[in-house]
Amino acid sequence: MTERDLSVFFIPPRLFWVDAIKNWEFPLWNPYYYSGIPLLATLQPAVFYPFNILLLILPFDLAFNWIIILHFFLAGVFMLLFMRELGTSTTGSFIGSLIFMLGGYMISVHNLLSTLLSVTWVPLTILLYLRAIKRSSISYAIFTGIVLAIMFTGGGIEVVYGTLGLLLFLALLPEAFLSLYSENPPHPDPLPQGEREPKVISPPLTGGDEGEGGRFSESEDSSRNCAYLTKRIAYLLLAIIIFLSLSAVQLIPFLELSHYSIRADGLSYFEATTWSMDLKDLVQFFIPDPYGYGTSEAKYWSNQSWLKTIYIGTIPFILSAFFFVENGRKTLAFLLLLFFSFVLAFGKNTVIYEYLYYYLPSFNKIRYPVKFLFLIFILLAISAGIGWDSLKQNFEKNRKSGKRIIFCLLFLATIAAVIFGGLSYFDKEVKDFLIANGIKYPDYNDVNINVFNTKRFLVIFIIAVLIFYSGLRSLKARKALPYLLVSILTIDLFFAHFGYYFTTTAEEYHKSSESMGFILKDKEWPFRIFVTPKTKKGIVETTSAKDKDKTFLVPKLQLGNALSANDSKNVNVGIANFDKEIIQGYNLERRIFDMEGIEVMRLSDYEKVFAFLTTAPGPDATNLFALLNVQYVLSIPKIKSKEFKLVKVIQAGSDKNRKKYGMDKFLKIYQNLNYLPRAFLVEKYKVLAKEEEYKKIMQGKEFRPGEEALLYEEPWASSLISSSHPHPIPPPSRGRESTDFPSPGGRGSRGGGKGSVVIKDYHNNSITLSVNTDRPRILVLSETYYPGWKVYVDGQEKKILKANFAFRAVPLSAGQHEVRFIYAPWTFKIGLYITLLTIISLLSFGILKIFIYRR
Repeated sequence: MTERDLSVFFIPPRLFWVDAIKNWEFPLWNPYYYSGIPLLATLQPAVFYPFNILLLILPFDLAFNWIIILHFFLAGVFMLLFMRELGTSTTGSFIGSLIFMLGGYMISVHNLLSTLLSVTWVPLTILLYLRAIKRSSISYAIFTGIVLAIMFTGGGIEVVYGTLGLLLFLALLPEAFLSLYSENPPHPDPLPQGEREPKVISPPLTGGDEGEGGRFSESEDSSRNCAYLTKRIAYLLLAIIIFLSLSAVQLIPFLELSHYSIRADGLSYFEATTWSMDLKDLVQFFIPDPYGYGTSEAKYWSNQSWLKTIYIGTIPFILSAFFFVENGRKTLAFLLLLFFSFVLAFGKNTVIYEYLYYYLPSFNKIRYPVKFLFLIFILLAISAGIGWDSLKQNFEKNRKSGKRIIFCLLFLATIAAVIFGGLSYFDKEVKDFLIANGIKYPDYNDVNINVFNTKRFLVIFIIAVLIFYSGLRSLKARKALPYLLVSILTIDLFFAHFGYYFTTTAEEYHKSSESMGFILKDKEWPFRIFVTPKTKKGIVETTSAKDKDKTFLVPKLQLGNALSANDSKNVNVGIANFDKEIIQGYNLERRIFDMEGIEVMRLSDYEKVFAFLTTAPGPDATNLFALLNVQYVLSIPKIKSKEFKLVKVIQAGSDKNRKKYGMDKFLKIYQNLNYLPRAFLVEKYKVLAKEEEYKKIMQGKEFRPGEEALLYEEPWASSLISSSHPHPIPPPSRGRESTDFPSPGGRGSRGGGKGSVVIKDYHNNSITLSVNTDRPRILVLSETYYPGWKVYVDGQEKKILKANFAFRAVPLSAGQHEVRFIYAPWTFKIGLYITLLTIISLLSFGILKIFIYRR
């Protein structure tokens, strides 16, 4: 499976770290994105996620697909167990499980892997916490923390945040779930000795006790409530402590990266609330994608398009109606939770969300409110599952309330049948009417698709109502009702989402593109590439991989998001081919260095350097491409500059094709004739302190990075210099030019004259250089400056200077030096110690519990 973010955002980093581990190198750092960025700390690669061990054991492609499939199964199982914990019948539990497992949310996030891996565990987390507060069990509180840690390693930080909020709600109002227990729930599992509940206790939701003389006095009852609330909060805090301690090896590096990333100060309100649900989106619960959000980039970003589908069908809502009607006031806390969940999902379309954005800790760092829709799907699965039990009891006790609901539904089904007949008989007239009134593409989805989906909605609704009615009227039909209902629900959810995925053969996915092949032929390694912004976002011409004379007009959506399911296969193939030609994301598998990358938690300082470059009038308006070691620029617009040479045109096809479309809309590769090597020596430097000073100098053509370094501090302090002499060597004056050391530049230059830099060894977490200089100079490395990197000059640790706003530099004395950069962050080490200590403590606690229980 390669749809949407899978192909460039999730598969390449996993390929990268799996290969690194197999080569006995831990994947702490990724040098191929953004001139270097932490890998482990970014969460999305999910290095520590337990099930990702399959990637190391099985063939990668097989393991990757089966991990996705496995999580749908796990989601169903966990939801089933959770429903059983609520005392729901087997059929009701299975219905709730189906709704969550095959509902639109899970189908949508199959290609948003970090969310899929995390949201799968939410039902199990709730189950364990409910057991903790029901049974006053420390063990279950610990298990809750363990599952939270697993969720976090999956990468879905928003899911973890939302789940913690849900657990806090349950700590304060446990009756949201505990009041939903059936009248005759299954007998609870035997409790371990020492954890059995007291013989006399009121239902957990009340928090009060009753003795032989009746309920305690108001003051006594109030103190009891306070005590139970304290215990529930204590269990939640224990779970959170276990979660934080167990995930420390991942969490602490993540927090460090967060501090230095573009999200350190939070997102803008506009970005944080992008992809909020709207009232018009509620119809998508019943009709898949009526607006065709994926058919254009403008609609894609201005509407809720993060979830391709939120379809759940009519059956869950019918069953939920029985749940709310039959349980009455007991559902008030549940309704409050449902309301807050909708508030989160509606984002900017509610007043409350803005207050949460400004006042709730870390909430302003979360984007895409529609992500919180997972809470609504879980709640609807619960209400539908328990609703089935309410319906069954209603039939058995012949209650009037159930009959009223059924007859109301029967009346609506009759209207639905009339509408279906009209749509079928006047099919052409209806479609012409819709087209005439503007309910057509591009404002809406294709009229044929919308009419078909409307008919489908009506048919499912009619069938469901007839099944319910037959169960009311006939005892024999009532016995078959569970099988019929589960069957129609499965069919409805399965076929509503059939085709909501995109696959590529393994051979096709791993095959190098034409542009990759060209780049890889260049042996002047290492160097970087750059893809122009207009090339990534624009509408381009690209030819078919099979037929070079077939050219497609391809709207390039961010991160390779595929268009809606009704688009032609050829256009999807065109998009996939184009994604590979611009290399971004795919470069990781081929070990091609990219000046950019595919990552959310980008380093703030590097992002500003990137802005210095992209806001310049043209590619030759600055010398930043030289500084960034960029040798090739991939661009659709022509680059008219003597500093860039056109060396390749990609997928232009035949001469006939070239003449027909010209060269303006084809991808082109330009060589930067003035690029600098990855590491080089300079003599001149300036000490600057303010960002505005860096920006002013670096955006000017006068800035020559091969001759001068911009630093934050004086480089020639005695503690910074590498020297075998007993006294510091006097530094050269700041303004003096090197007369016998030419500025590094051009193809493969590593210095000349009486100074040279040679890369002896280059790994993900380390770089070894051999440097020879006849006088004190500053070694500049166009790799990002980031805490955790250490430098050893001739075996002695020295200080890394921050150069050119976002890169590394080391002052060197005259002579021959071996310079070794190593990434060994303390955040990873301390996190690893905490995690290991927590694992040992939990194992010891478990062994002790088993020993005590057996005695």
